[in-house]
Amino acid sequence: MSIAPTNEVRILRSREELEAIIPAWMDATVHPQAHPEVFFRLCEADDVILRPHVPVLLNDDGSIRGMMVSRLEYSRFVRSGRYLPIPQPMAKSVIVPFDGIIGSHAAESAPELLLALLSSMDAGEADVVDLPFLPLEDPIRKSLLAMDNGRFRNGTANKNVHWHTDVADSFDEQLKTLGKSTRGTLRNNLNRFRRDFEDRFEIRLYDSNSDLDEMMDLSETVATKSYHRGLDVGFSKSIRERAVYEGAHAMGSMWARIILIDDKPAAFIHAFKWKRRLFGTYMGFDREFTKLPLGTIVLFESLRLMCEEDQIDTWDFGPGEAEYKSRICSRFDDEEQRTIFARTLRAQRIRATTIAFSRTEGAIKAILKKLDLETKVKTAMRNRVRAQPGPTDQNR
Repeated sequence: MSIAPTNEVRILRSREELEAIIPAWMDATVHPQAHPEVFFRLCEADDVILRPHVPVLLNDDGSIRGMMVSRLEYSRFVRSGRYLPIPQPMAKSVIVPFDGIIGSHAAESAPELLLALLSSMDAGEADVVDLPFLPLEDPIRKSLLAMDNGRFRNGTANKNVHWHTDVADSFDEQLKTLGKSTRGTLRNNLNRFRRDFEDRFEIRLYDSNSDLDEMMDLSETVATKSYHRGLDVGFSKSIRERAVYEGAHAMGSMWARIILIDDKPAAFIHAFKWKRRLFGTYMGFDREFTKLPLGTIVLFESLRLMCEEDQIDTWDFGPGEAEYKSRICSRFDDEEQRTIFARTLRAQRIRATTIAFSRTEGAIKAILKKLDLETKVKTAMRNRVRAQPGPTDQNR
């Protein structure tokens, strides 16, 4: 079927309706998570995802004027840290992924697109709209803040920091972007690693021409021994994860580096490559091989190769606090993500529960920081996880 350009927002709810705009959609994509190859595979692989729910405006030439690459899913509504792991309510959510608001006039169209989503939500199609993180100075965010009805302004705000590093022309120049102490420690660790494991290690490179199954199997071997798995974060071979990786592989965006020691996988790092940018930092490492920081080593050995290859300009590490990001990234943006609830009794109950939970979680975190115990608690939690056998693959 064809979609005629129109001044009104249409919400497309099936793959069949979206097929006609795929070429224009691919041209407008900024982030691999919002690319049709990833979007459709994810929607079709995971049972909790009900269907696409995509508001779109087209230009007269059929290109994307404005689009929110969103999906409707029924899943547990989680807004938590690591200190209060209690069950969360289920919600029917409209999810807009990273950089999922796209188009030639994305900022101008964003209020119309959001109003269409909110109208469908209030009519009973969903409980909540989960928008992506946006830099505070992003024109899209400013346009949404200026909406007359105030629902974006009054949405639940979640602030974070988004980290980036610019890839230098040489590895020596890359290291100069680091602080003197960090640079010295890093050089010592990299040199010691190469000295201790000379002729025993290999850095295996994977892209969309490589064997995806091999890459995922080797990474899974490491992930099962990483503390990330016990905390239910990081890489796994779940059906949902597999769908995203297959989409990235199909669109030519797959990128991974795996360190093998004595032919056994010891550490990995994954990201998605798109238009000379690298997105994400899935990492894992097995501490049984060495006390050296293998996560940092695989990251900077990857940066060394990047400087030599000249295929990447910027590494987008994504939102989220992490000590390693603040030490190695060259710049950051303050960002904000907003969640808007439907005007239904069920949605308002979910909102009240979530607010209460978030406040309690925030109070616990504030107390730990005040007592200078946050790092100790996180370390204790990680050590406890390391002492436990890793869980088996699960469908998340």
